[in-house]
Amino acid sequence: MQLPETKYVKFSNAKLSLTETRLSLRWVPATIEELATFHVFCKTATPADWKDGLPTQFHTLLAKLVQESSVTATELASDLLEILFPLHFEHNSAMLVEEAAVFSPTKPVPSHLLIKQISTVAKRENYGVSEDLSARMAIWRWEVQDLALLPAELSAMIEARRVRRAEAKKEAYMLVRGLSFGFFFWSVLFFRSQVFCLFCLFSS
Repeated sequence: MQLPETKYVKFSNAKLSLTETRLSLRWVPATIEELATFHVFCKTATPADWKDGLPTQFHTLLAKLVQESSVTATELASDLLEILFPLHFEHNSAMLVEEAAVFSPTKPVPSHLLIKQISTVAKRENYGVSEDLSARMAIWRWEVQDLALLPAELSAMIEARRVRRAEAKKEAYMLVRGLSFGFFFWSVLFFRSQVFCLFCLFSS
């Protein structure tokens, strides 16, 4: 059985995936610049500055860091905490603790609070089929809900990529239907061959 042709999604190694390369905004100049600004802020921040998580002025940075990520919220939060707080910032000191003897892995923003903020600025979309069928048939991407949080010069490209991913979702369902039909077809052929073999065995 030949699978239907698709443009935006593919099936290989028993897994669905997008044909496009995942776009990361982590290393674009705007993100690097804002991350540097954030680290300067961290040097003089107090515990009160972190009581609600990342201050709202850095939601644009959060948006850049999460856009098109494929991992779960827990994994994403863990990853971002290492980027945002690579070393422990003393809450009430302008000094960054660097000495190994006083190094602390504590982060000013707890993971659960960052997860909540991630879910505020972005939504995790499945561009494959239901994970109930198989986790390998799901294609996850975090999508920032307000494009104004992202660099204006990238808005058109990001919107175009979302349109292609929406088409990919349609193709994914079509592809899985083809796979299901193919499995059914070959199962019937196998069953009929087994019946034929039994018939030959008992009739000989």
